[in-house]
Amino acid sequence: MRTISVCKHAVCAIAVIACAGAAFLFSGGSVAAKSPAPAGVNLYQDVMAHKASLKWVDAPADNYPDDVCNYLHACSSDGSAPKAFVLPVTTIGGRRTARAVYLVKIKDPKQPEAVVFEHQTALQIYFFRIGPDGNIMSSAYAEPGKQWLLIANSLGQPVFDKDAPDWHTALSKPAGRADQ
Repeated sequence: MRTISVCKHAVCAIAVIACAGAAFLFSGGSVAAKSPAPAGVNLYQDVMAHKASLKWVDAPADNYPDDVCNYLHACSSDGSAPKAFVLPVTTIGGRRTARAVYLVKIKDPKQPEAVVFEHQTALQIYFFRIGPDGNIMSSAYAEPGKQWLLIANSLGQPVFDKDAPDWHTALSKPAGRADQ
């Protein structure tokens, strides 16, 4: 009986995916990816260019879980806590949303600090490691109280894209005004 139940759910999931795909095609949808930030913006470079003028705090261990740092290959190389820059809590899509960016010292002479962005609601948490080219290198996802998952970047990209303009604005504020 249990196998039949699982099969029913699998069939339903396939049907939902097929319907969504058909709706996408019939609506004239495009497969072109939405730009992650305003044209010419690289959030990694934003962080690096403005890091001296941002208000950084040591991230508590439970805010940047070990599973996440392992999945993203962005664990502290010297045991120090990652530095965090936090945006004010806001409402996105009707949900209260918290966001932070982390700077983590890593063992890489070409890139001695990893840049990791976080997006958190009551229902889901995403972490994105961003490369020097401004693109997502790796993504981790969890629902509160559940295990972390390394996910395809394409699954997290829409979430990151919605946050990118806010990040660019917050990271680009003049020195001394980062926390306003």
